[in-house]
Amino acid sequence: MYDKILLFGLFFVSLFSCNTPIQNRTNNCINSDWEFVKTDDQTSDLKTLDNLKWEKIVLPHDYSIGTANKKENISGASGGWFGGGNAWYRKTLEPFKNLENSNIYIQFDGVFMNSEIYVNGNKIGGKTNGYLPQHYLLNDYLKSDGENFILVKVNNSFQPFDRWYTGAGIYRNVYLITTSKVHIPIDGTYVTTPIVEKNKALVKIEVTLVNTGAKEKTISLKTSVISDDVNHMAESSDILIKPKDTLIVSQQIEIANPKLWSVENPALYIAKTTILENNSPIDTYNSTFGIRKARFSAEKGFELNDKKVMLKGVCLHHDLGSLGAAFYKDEMERRLVVLKEMGCNAIRLSHNPHATEVLEICDSLGLLVFDEMFDRWEMRLDRNQSIAKPFIDIWKADLESFIKRDRNHPSVIIWSVGNETVEQQHPQYAERARELITMLTDCVHKLDPSRSVTCAMHPGHKLFNPNRGTIESFMDVASYNYATDKFTEWKKESPETIFLSSETRPYNDTFEMTLGEEIDFSGNSWFSLDSTSCGQFIWTGFDYLGESPCWPYRGWPWSLINTCGFRKPISYFVQSLYSEKPMVYISVFEKSLSDSLKNLESWSKIWAAPTYTSHWNHASFNKNEISVLTYTNCTSVELWLNEKLIGEKFLKDFADKVIRWKVPTTPGTLKAIGKNNNNPVCEYILKTAGRPQELKIDINPSSLQSNKQNLIQLVISVVDSVDVLCPYAEKAIKITVKGNGSLIAIDNGDLSDHFNYKGENVKTKSGKCVAFIKMGNENSSPQVQVSSVGFESKTIELPK
Repeated sequence: MYDKILLFGLFFVSLFSCNTPIQNRTNNCINSDWEFVKTDDQTSDLKTLDNLKWEKIVLPHDYSIGTANKKENISGASGGWFGGGNAWYRKTLEPFKNLENSNIYIQFDGVFMNSEIYVNGNKIGGKTNGYLPQHYLLNDYLKSDGENFILVKVNNSFQPFDRWYTGAGIYRNVYLITTSKVHIPIDGTYVTTPIVEKNKALVKIEVTLVNTGAKEKTISLKTSVISDDVNHMAESSDILIKPKDTLIVSQQIEIANPKLWSVENPALYIAKTTILENNSPIDTYNSTFGIRKARFSAEKGFELNDKKVMLKGVCLHHDLGSLGAAFYKDEMERRLVVLKEMGCNAIRLSHNPHATEVLEICDSLGLLVFDEMFDRWEMRLDRNQSIAKPFIDIWKADLESFIKRDRNHPSVIIWSVGNETVEQQHPQYAERARELITMLTDCVHKLDPSRSVTCAMHPGHKLFNPNRGTIESFMDVASYNYATDKFTEWKKESPETIFLSSETRPYNDTFEMTLGEEIDFSGNSWFSLDSTSCGQFIWTGFDYLGESPCWPYRGWPWSLINTCGFRKPISYFVQSLYSEKPMVYISVFEKSLSDSLKNLESWSKIWAAPTYTSHWNHASFNKNEISVLTYTNCTSVELWLNEKLIGEKFLKDFADKVIRWKVPTTPGTLKAIGKNNNNPVCEYILKTAGRPQELKIDINPSSLQSNKQNLIQLVISVVDSVDVLCPYAEKAIKITVKGNGSLIAIDNGDLSDHFNYKGENVKTKSGKCVAFIKMGNENSSPQVQVSSVGFESKTIELPK
């Protein structure tokens, strides 16, 4: 096949009525009715697989997350001490009719890793990279007169593959897509907005057309750009496409008075592209996009729609805590909404392609995305180098797939092609590093010249190169991890260079300070940013699996929010920097936390958050007074204890923006009032809890209410007689689900506690735990029973 580019002129139609949607392409999720078996037998004789004991499952599925964490597991600290191994999946499909006039594709959004795909015994494909989608045309392998069998082989026995928990299996969605012979392929549109002005915008749509049939076709192409109130349309007529040919058709549409996509108002449009033959639609493809202008510069950092925007970001890994790598949109929505409410406006997707639904949520919420493809390049980890194909053999196809998948999302503002690559860190590999970054950057620019390209660089230290990166000048934006304090000096040396803080610590680098009551928060790189800065991404937003600091932790425990989605006190310090909405929060020194960290033997202990909690039930009440911090973005804070004013302090008097207090250790109610211009604007209250009296269950549905996967999170709390959380309550909880639903994960946020994430028994931590319930397909409500010795059992009925 060969590519041809056809350019059609500008078409503008002001308004037309909406037509009834045309059902000429189907896209069906086929996550149900799969079978799974884990086996070390990697035989190529598919007939022997029938003798194995298969388990019925529903995708998405991560078969590592339910394994026991053992110190001897080869995944080690990087993989969170989880098990791996090999597995097979299979599914039966009904006979397919009308194959001569239609195409049947199968798309796997993510299979980790080294997958092989079989249809009716024929190997049709596979992929080393477990983070990217793969899709195949099935027509040559399908039966029209009998059942069809899909078989997927997964080899995840070589662990750890990455520096974090990868998961294992078919952990994202699978789709069966039906199209006509002449159609738009998957990821076959490219939408850009080369002109964005206040009263008009130019939308350019490049549409790829393929003809997999045996006949020459003459078609026309119509694209409608749809918003809430106005539709615009472009038409291209008499396009001749030969058998087995591929064409690229370019269309342009002018939009009057466009609604711009922004952090505050993320307006979205849909480009609905229809292929017509003899004026009848034969294929329709929808592309969601936003009209916005994004620019990085050395003078202003980052601008969105010609306005300076400081990136207030966090980094995220791809797992969802106790759900493992299995992707559930509902849970990701919950997490991103929490970050948005915290004041975040940007997310770095570290260090691999995340599920495409993550970008859809960011598009809807107005979150800016630092989209990253690779962690390492040719020089991977110093183990299991032979388990994957050489980087040089697969980088191009993988990078092209990544860019084409994500480039229509308005949330994506920059591409990253690497993170702390070994070649960049060592001077002896400098020449090869420059060759690789040039190769990768050129590839991205060719596929998407509208965005900047970067690579997150290691700042260097005494073991490697103590100087600036060897590849800094070979990218559009120079991103550095943990080097923000050097940017001012570096900008004097290189005034044209654009610097971005791609990883930063939440507050400081001194472990000894973490243990004490006197904390200096000025180490947060936010205080080193100036008007030319792009912003920062804190490591990390949520605790994640893998990259364990040491045994027995099965993940990284020092993020802003734990794996349950419960915010830690340090997150409110970040909110005080990131958010403009008035807020105040109380954090109290917890000596027991400090004591637990003293004997920790780990390089990463400098990351541990200050040993402060947020409750008023402290064992140190036997002292005369206790250290209290208030995080706020208000002018001043009043602190009250049992309706008695302790005092008022002003934020300007604290260089690191944290107000400090010594408070009498009297039980009761501690209240902070945030004030602006001497007027109260917000408050935060802590109350001393009494004895644990009952279990409380709260339903936490998806904040965006999409519920397409109907995953419901239950928050279970131990409270006293007046509904105050009991912060020291560690109670064994049992969760049972009956009816139209299933318990798929439990969690308490403690990564050192080795309960089974897939089990039904968990102990509350700091008085709380969570359970994830996946709704079934029946029109009935499941019942969930929560029980614990010494408490009355609670049963709730979940909404249908």
